[in-house]
Amino acid sequence: MANEPLVPFLDIGSARKAKAEGFSIRLPLAERLRAARRIPQAIVKVTSFSHGVHQVSRQLRYISRNGSIPLEKDNGDLLVDREEQKELLGEWVLDFDPGRRSRDTASIVFSLPPGSSIDALRRAVRATGTKSFPGHEWVFAIHQDRHHPHAHMVLKMRGGEKGQKLRLRKADLYRLRETFAEASREQGVQVAASPRAARGVTRKGARLAVYQMRRRGIVPEVDKKPGKKPGDEKSGSLQNP
Repeated sequence: MANEPLVPFLDIGSARKAKAEGFSIRLPLAERLRAARRIPQAIVKVTSFSHGVHQVSRQLRYISRNGSIPLEKDNGDLLVDREEQKELLGEWVLDFDPGRRSRDTASIVFSLPPGSSIDALRRAVRATGTKSFPGHEWVFAIHQDRHHPHAHMVLKMRGGEKGQKLRLRKADLYRLRETFAEASREQGVQVAASPRAARGVTRKGARLAVYQMRRRGIVPEVDKKPGKKPGDEKSGSLQNP
């Protein structure tokens, strides 16, 4: 936040909290030290939610590059082509809700700093999914088309046997990023999971509607303001606090 005081990282006797998007985060000493040393941040973003067969199918096609990249399932199996994706979707749709505004799946992006090991990213994402979403199905694919390796996950929001649906909020995202950062460090990639306030960053992320408009090539009203450049705000509906 613009007027939020910075966390006194090295003042051991002070309150060790950072406020982020309406909730307080108690920072352990190790995380405050990583923030003070400017260790690269683990990046986790919930980029969209989808409803129904058609939208979820588009998600799977996108992350698999139309079937050219295998999708890795939560149980370790690989989906190597579009036919296997269709079979999976046929199973998932049984748990989808009929409401038009239902969130049946979530798209989540996990990123590591440039030069990070692809195998380390794969193992970290798998460990994160297993720990964070027990009883829920998900698939992910690794993309290497940018300067930093990243993974796209599609998570089924309802658990097995008609279980309760997940609700991903800001606090949940922070815990997810903590888990991903810890899993990445276990794979030898030194990353942090510090909130923006602890890093002295005050700029908020763009809302989902703005992010989706930019992806479709539509200029949102916020980008038409004098002195405003598209992309000045970080994209994503739920991103690093």
